[in-house]
Order: sequence, then structure tokens, then C-alpha cells
Amino acid sequence: MFSVKELFKIGHGPSSSHTIGPTRACKYILEKYEKVGIGYLEITLYCSFALTYKGHLLDRAVNEVFAKYPHKIIADTKTQTPHPNTMDVDVYDKKKKLIAHRRFVSIGGGTICISGEKVVKNVYPYKNFAEMKKIIKQKKLTPFQFLCQHEPKEELIKLYEEMIYAFEKTIKHGLSKTGKMSGIVAFDRRAKKVYDSISKSDSDFVKRIKTVSAYAMATNEEAVTYGLVVTAPTCGSAGVLPAVYKWAVDQFHPTKQQIYEALSAAALIGITIKQNGSVAGATGGCQAEVGVACCLAAAMYSVLAYHADIDEFEAAGEAALQHLIGLTCDAVGGCAYVPCIQRNAIYALRAINSAEIMHILKDKRQLVKIDDTIKIAYETGNDLKADYRETGIGGLAKNCKYVLKYRTKVTND
Repeated sequence: MFSVKELFKIGHGPSSSHTIGPTRACKYILEKYEKVGIGYLEITLYCSFALTYKGHLLDRAVNEVFAKYPHKIIADTKTQTPHPNTMDVDVYDKKKKLIAHRRFVSIGGGTICISGEKVVKNVYPYKNFAEMKKIIKQKKLTPFQFLCQHEPKEELIKLYEEMIYAFEKTIKHGLSKTGKMSGIVAFDRRAKKVYDSISKSDSDFVKRIKTVSAYAMATNEEAVTYGLVVTAPTCGSAGVLPAVYKWAVDQFHPTKQQIYEALSAAALIGITIKQNGSVAGATGGCQAEVGVACCLAAAMYSVLAYHADIDEFEAAGEAALQHLIGLTCDAVGGCAYVPCIQRNAIYALRAINSAEIMHILKDKRQLVKIDDTIKIAYETGNDLKADYRETGIGGLAKNCKYVLKYRTKVTND
């Protein structure tokens, strides 16, 4: 299993697969070949990348890293590749002689695979969540203690502190802005409007709906405008975890150690999903993004609110993910605006509900475990038609006036 640092990253939205992953790939090219002498670069995008790269600002990410060098982005919408998030980079010297051809696959959450190289190493020698849970119970460890047996404690604390800072900062920035967001789909910012609608006369229930929704929407409104967010597990689903986190912290005032434990509970499930499932909309639909985010947030909330043990936070995460299996990724115009922003708000609230229900039922037998749910979700994601996996050509995206405009723009460019 990958390091927790491969699960939670801080980077530019709107899509970790399309921005953080390609950014890492382009930086790899510079590190590898800049000293050789780069004269020209050609970047070819395939499948989901080719269909949605403008809406997901992949071109901006590539242009920023390769700003010093002449380069061209080619969208090949016809060639099929084994993974839909695939890009080739051809490196030429100053005499236009090809000196390198590298293929990169962005597998979700900003993690990349490079042909012929093993870039990401496995840190946790386990097959699934059950194996880790068994050791945690046998040794009477907390989630954070278990993670610290495999990764340096100071690095995990540093990561968590950076995440906490990013959660707060992104929400604050998002709630301070109004007007239209930039991009192909010129959509209005709505988070501040939701937040400003909170009144003293609102019931506690209504206040929670408005507050959590505003936090999630503020985060995703920042993400779609190339703002910095935490992949939790992706940029497209970046609003769920911080919204639930901020609500829980403001309500329950946990200690820093309790926060570390809650984030570690989410991490245990998250690294399992990256190992045995998918966190990429292009391979698993939105169940792999918002579905997983809802799952991680439910586990985290159960620890923050109820000091849940591993059985309870597993049940909370499983309940959240189980009811999102089959959720499609059909973003209008190939952009992470509709339905993505509101979807983050809705499922942030669902995460809290899942944790609350499983807390009430914690003495009942759990029929489906998280490992089984991950397996089923992965199989279901593979069964989804390609149109419903981050291509911007199916579902909601098929019946919107922006789709024709978007397709025409991609074809012409």
C-alpha cells in the first residue's frame, strides 16, 4: 500500500488526475532531461485526458511547468489506451531530434505511474484493511500509532498540520468571494450566499445543513478555479473532508491528538482504497471520488464526534461508500462545476449522517465489511460505460448547452 502522503496531497484543482498528476509528470521530465538540453516538447493526451483537458485545466498545468520551452499539446480523442488518464511526452533537442519518449498514467489523486519505472513505493505490507485492523486490535494500537510504525511520525504530523491549515485557508478564501468563476462553464459562486443565509432563527439542524454545505462548496469553488486544495482523495471531491472536519472541530473542540487519530482513521481506509479500488473518476466514476471522500469523512467524523474504535469507524466508512456505489462522473462540459460542487455539499452531510447512524447501531453485527465494499465498488466502476467515467459526453453532460460549445472548442484547438 502507498504512503499516506500519496493519499493526501496539496495542489491545484480542479482535478488531481488532470492537474497534480500531469504537473508531477512534467516536473519529472525537466528533472530528467533539462541538463541534456530541451529544445521542444510535444504532449499527447488520450481518452479522458483528451476529452476533458481544457475543462480540467490540464493545459494550464502543463503550460506553467513547461513555460520556458516551446511545446505543443495534442488531444488524441481516437486512440484508445489501457488507462484513460494517459499522456505521452516527447522530448526533442534544439535540433528537433527526438531524445526521449515517456508515457505517464495518472491513476487518481495525483499519483502517477511512469512506463518502465516504479516511482511510488509500497510502504504498508498489507493486502487489505482487515489485515491492518487485526494488528491494531492485537497490539492495542490507535490508528495514528499504527501509521507511525510504518512512516516517520514527524512527517505524518507535518502532513496533517499542512492539511489542517489548507482546510481552513481554502474555506475562508472560498467564503470571501462572489461573482462568476473562470473557465469554459462560467458558473456563479454560491458558497458565500449559502453561508450568509444562516440566521439565529435557524434550527440546529438547518444551521448544520447550511454551514457544512457552504464549507464544501467554498472549497470546491476554489478547486475549480485552480486554487490550492487537499486531495481527499481527489481535487474533484476536495470539499467533503474539510467541510466535515471544520464542522466537527467547531462543535466538539477535539485535542490535536484526537484530530491526528481522526485523520489517521480516514487514512487507513483511504490507502486501502488506493490499493484495491479506485480514486479516479476516469476509471471508477464519481463513486471513486465523492464516494470515497464521503467514506473517509464518515470515518473521520465518527472519531472526532464519538471517539469511535476501529470497528465503528470502519462501519461508518463502509455505510457511506456502500450507498454511493454506481455514482457516475458526468461533469457538464468536462468541467468540475456541475454537478460536482453541490455534490460535495450533499455528500459531506451524508458522511455525518452515516457516522451518526453507525454510532447508534454500533452494537449490531456488521454484515458487509469495508474490504468487501471496496471490491464491489471497484467492480461496479469498471462496469460503468465509458461515457459515465469523466469523459464529459454522457449523463448530465450530454444534455447541456455547454457541451456542444466545449466539444467544438476541443476539436478546433
